[in-house]
Amino acid sequence: MKKQSLYRVAAVSLTLLVAALSGRAQSPSGELAVNIPFDFNVGKKTLPKGDYVIRRNFEMPNLLIIQRADRSVTMIVHTSPLIPTPQQTKTCLIFNEYRGHRFLAQVQSRSGGFSHELIKTHGERKVAQIAEARSLSLQDKK
Repeated sequence: MKKQSLYRVAAVSLTLLVAALSGRAQSPSGELAVNIPFDFNVGKKTLPKGDYVIRRNFEMPNLLIIQRADRSVTMIVHTSPLIPTPQQTKTCLIFNEYRGHRFLAQVQSRSGGFSHELIKTHGERKVAQIAEARSLSLQDKK
């Protein structure tokens, strides 16, 4: 009898847990759908142009999930949350560009209520240094 009661409590608890998680997964807040018209870099990967969904991870607020709409690519990136000023309350993506290489730098979502800055990877810092060195050498030649 005790065993049967434990099974029922466990089944009800599991059902409530699954219902809570699926409700959170279907929540539209914290999600941003965008079309990016050019290839771009996130972390160590170059992602193709196209439709993407960007959402924050509610359990770990310093993570953003960037997923291609057709689910062919998914990236989880570390970020630094930003406290947006009233001028920064628009929805936008900000990219850093170094000699044709675009790196996703910031994600701001007014509807999702989040603003994050992506942490620069070693690869992005290296490309930025090379681009700056080339720019300085071109200025010296003038």
